[in-house]
Amino acid sequence: QTITINGVLYVSALSTANVVLDASTYDPTVSVGSDLLFTGTGSGTEVINAGTGTWTVTGNANFTNGQYNIEAGNTLIMNGTSKTLTSASQTLGNLTLSGTITLANATHTVSGNLSMAGGTITAGTSTVSMTGTSNTITGGGNSLYALTIDPATAGTITLQTSDVTVSNTLTVAAGDTLSLSASRTLTHTGATLTWGDGTSTISGSGTLRFTDASGGPGTGGVLSAVT
Repeated sequence: QTITINGVLYVSALSTANVVLDASTYDPTVSVGSDLLFTGTGSGTEVINAGTGTWTVTGNANFTNGQYNIEAGNTLIMNGTSKTLTSASQTLGNLTLSGTITLANATHTVSGNLSMAGGTITAGTSTVSMTGTSNTITGGGNSLYALTIDPATAGTITLQTSDVTVSNTLTVAAGDTLSLSASRTLTHTGATLTWGDGTSTISGSGTLRFTDASGGPGTGGVLSAVT
């Protein structure tokens, strides 16, 4: 099932009314031709239950003042030009940024796979926090400001297919692993690499590159088979 919305999708609660857009029963593929926004001015709640489907947003996606609930397998695709993702502390599933996308200056939590292939990303001072236990990052040659590897339970996040740069803080939480696939490079140009409590690992046959401005590998974790 496919649902196409040619314009803006507003989820708007007025006064004390509650509005729930529930796509979790049939899990359709949803295409929004412009912005996806929560816009209510009343005291009612605004909720999207996105289910497991794929939601493509050509405009801005702004989840401020609402709830964006996903189930495992859900994908949000942003493919517009000069658009902004404001996740507003919502947890996203799979996130594909294939357009010209600005990340709002906040933490964006991704519980699935992150793909920036084909996209041009302006990271500002945002943080991308990867919380899945066995997921991937496809960098697309883009630069993130801060990247945190912090699965809900001990897990591995793998950089695959194309490279990524982290220009500020790179964090691998205690008990977690950042794996770099063969021929992939993660370049750290920032001042801080945080390694958890000695049980975090950066591994794989790819390349971890530190620049002159980088804080370097520091102490507290394990570098394993990284060139």
